[in-house]
Amino acid sequence: MDRAGAVSIFSPNVHHGNFWGLLGQTTLTTLGTFVSLTGDPNPLGNIPYKPYLPPYLAIFFVIGIIISIRNWHKPVYVFLLIWWSVMLLPGILAPEDAPHHLRLIGTIPATYLLVALGLCYSIIKIHNLFHLTVPPIMVLITLIFGLTSYHTYDDYFIYWTNEIDHYMSFDVYAEELAHHISNETESNNTTVIPMDLRASHEARHYTLDFLSYGLNFPTKQALLFPNIKNFQKNTLPYEYIIIDESTIAQSLTNSVHGKTKLNVIRWKQDKHHQADEKELFTFLLETGKAQRLDTKTYPVYDIETYQLPNKYTIFTLPQIENVIDITLDNMIQIQRATVIATTNAVAVGITYMPITQTTVNYKASIRLISQHGDVVVQKDRVLYHNWHQGTMYWTPHESVNEYYLLLLPPQIPYGMYTVHAVVYHPDTLAPLTLNGQVEIYLGQIQLRDTKDLSLTLSPR
Repeated sequence: MDRAGAVSIFSPNVHHGNFWGLLGQTTLTTLGTFVSLTGDPNPLGNIPYKPYLPPYLAIFFVIGIIISIRNWHKPVYVFLLIWWSVMLLPGILAPEDAPHHLRLIGTIPATYLLVALGLCYSIIKIHNLFHLTVPPIMVLITLIFGLTSYHTYDDYFIYWTNEIDHYMSFDVYAEELAHHISNETESNNTTVIPMDLRASHEARHYTLDFLSYGLNFPTKQALLFPNIKNFQKNTLPYEYIIIDESTIAQSLTNSVHGKTKLNVIRWKQDKHHQADEKELFTFLLETGKAQRLDTKTYPVYDIETYQLPNKYTIFTLPQIENVIDITLDNMIQIQRATVIATTNAVAVGITYMPITQTTVNYKASIRLISQHGDVVVQKDRVLYHNWHQGTMYWTPHESVNEYYLLLLPPQIPYGMYTVHAVVYHPDTLAPLTLNGQVEIYLGQIQLRDTKDLSLTLSPR
């Protein structure tokens, strides 16, 4: 069910309210690979973007389709069309990376039967039309088979071998990461991997899981005959943390219980590279007083190491309770806000609510402003729902929380600072206003020294 929710075209998280549009686009893209117009981008099983059929075979495929349709009253042709059409469904009903050749693998027999049908029909027509002898027809057949053989050899033994980067496709990075994690021997360390809520449980890193399972299991016999429950609960040297506002704080607290150091795997090219797009994980680490000790950078991921305050660190998202109640251009309301001072940053939580359906994915600019009116720190980000949906997909009158970190510059002067928010159009930069007022006041902080921030919230 997790997998279906993440890839099925019927899932709202996939079609985003545009089911018919996505269905039409996926169908056309999938059909295009059979007529040399589109191709699968994944290098795992084919040349990236290479169509299912080359042009010289696609012609005969189309002829085979036409012949089958014209003979629809004959069972053998109907069967061939139904066979091919049914095997298309896995590729159409899962729009991700369409045309997805692995999902279309069931169409292979029917596809080449249609190609053969079109080729035989063409040979007969050419023979009858031009009264050719057998040798010219054999030349045509030999030419087609020769071209197919040549392109297959060139694609897989020359181009695919020498030109395609297999580092991502064959999970080489997962092997490297498994060794990095297995070499961590400190008992006070724990490792977590943030996961994108949209992919959820089904998108675990199975290659990494398998490798880590083997590297950390005590015996070869146990590896060959694994107990699945033990595999999931006891043997992996890391935990997955789904970035979900309702569960992330408790999940992270449970993961670090009894530990004083935390390693965080930050994906940069993987399917989870936008897992912390809303910066919830980063927000919790900062407000939970976790100190970053080190960052090791690799091509696909970074490993961040944090010192935790103690073995019983508790992470919590703040209650957003201070009433703002300001509606901007009758479109988006800032309902509440909270401003929290940490050692290195000002943490801001804001509750937004769309008043009406919008056609724009608005952005917000959160600003720390000095007594002289200067912007000291500014954070600009697209407004996102918990499911990473922009404002054009928000449900009117449904509250959405956002969390921001304003990292303080070194040696920031002492004094009073205020925090403001601006909501604006991402392309035109035109702000939403309250009777012409652009910046909305959220709160203020008193900076007494570089390590001591005190917070006061007052209405204006």
